[in-house]
Amino acid sequence: MRRVLKAHYADVIEVDTWAKASRIASGKNHEWTESELEEKLRLQVAAFKERMFKEFGNKLSTQPDMMAHVLESYCGRNLPNVFQACKAFGYLERDDEFDPEADFSADCPRCALNPS
Repeated sequence: MRRVLKAHYADVIEVDTWAKASRIASGKNHEWTESELEEKLRLQVAAFKERMFKEFGNKLSTQPDMMAHVLESYCGRNLPNVFQACKAFGYLERDDEFDPEADFSADCPRCALNPS
């Protein structure tokens, strides 16, 4: 910490945490643009979706009661914040034009990899 402060005093004197000062000193202090953050989030979501599908198949997505219990168990006290985020992204809006016969296979990673 002393070396960072000595070498980069002007850059790190206003920083409130050691982690930020360390990133500045190493040159990794990248300011993210809104589009970069959205792309990073999209890639993380895709990776987690693929991992969940590989682990659970469609069991959780086809059994909403089980998914609700899993989310409650996993998120704990943070579950209300998860639902607030879902509301903010518009995921909880009701779709009155829902078609139960619709083909959603394009959204399924397994179907996209193995078209029949």
